[in-house]
Amino acid sequence: DKMRICGYLPLDFYREELRGATETREKLFSRYSLDPKKQTLLFISSFADAGKPKSEIALQEGDQRENEEKREVQATHRKLILDWFRRLARENGGIQIIYRPHPAEASNQEILQIAREIPGFYVIPKESIRNWIQNCDILCNWQSTAMIELYASGKKTMILRPQEIPFLFSMPILEEGHYKAVTSYEELVAGIREENPEFPVDRDTLLRFYSMTDQPAYERVGQYLIDTLEDPDYRCPEIGEHSSAKGRVLHRAQMKANIAKVKALYGIHRVTGGERMKDGKMTPREAKILEDYKHYSYYVQKMRQNRTPYRELRAKINAYRHMIRKQEEKQE
Repeated sequence: DKMRICGYLPLDFYREELRGATETREKLFSRYSLDPKKQTLLFISSFADAGKPKSEIALQEGDQRENEEKREVQATHRKLILDWFRRLARENGGIQIIYRPHPAEASNQEILQIAREIPGFYVIPKESIRNWIQNCDILCNWQSTAMIELYASGKKTMILRPQEIPFLFSMPILEEGHYKAVTSYEELVAGIREENPEFPVDRDTLLRFYSMTDQPAYERVGQYLIDTLEDPDYRCPEIGEHSSAKGRVLHRAQMKANIAKVKALYGIHRVTGGERMKDGKMTPREAKILEDYKHYSYYVQKMRQNRTPYRELRAKINAYRHMIRKQEEKQE
């Protein structure tokens, strides 16, 4: 009750007036040699931990036993779902399947091998998720937070759950009794053929977590910014100047600490080649810095896998400019 609820900005692009920001099916599909005339199924993977070695799981925060269990649950479900897709691609030549991997699966050999062996099965990590959602015919999800975007798209959607997921690892929007899941290959085929099915997640449950109104989220955010600027209670120059000065001091201190870390890391890597020394020469402080570096480099690597390509950013900016000009022309 102390917050201004503005909504989830990405959902604005599923509104009719902003659909021009999405690439056309013909242009998108031609880039990946897909047939735009074929019925196309999109699977949004969220198997972030399924293929990770134990050494990477050990770097994650939280209870290690739970992390291992989550990894096993994801690996089991991914194997079963891939078996469904392998069979579907072989038995239904009129359908093509796009497997959008989680960034952590970008180089998973099992998935890539299926794509090499079976015509009609594609592993495509590129492009924004919205481009694929808007241009595919059937949307399949396991446990991705993209669920709300599937709902906003109005497309046929299925939740694939070969087995029940332990409550500990399930998302709040997929509460037991508030969603309908596909639990077998036969149900998957039946779902593909079904005409005008209901969305598999209870609407009221979804909207407990996401605010969707007739007013776009970007307008609600903009109005909040205007209200803030016009409200004199938010103008506190003395506090702001003090905070700013304090912030600069802290920033300089942090920079110095980072420089010291870089120097220490350089010394460790120069002598040890990046590995811990086994003769006891590494000090506890150096060992701690190296351990921190391993965590840091791991997360930087995963972040880079999820970056939007520059080409795609430029295309979107140009599309937004075009839409703004069209709106201005209408207002004139």
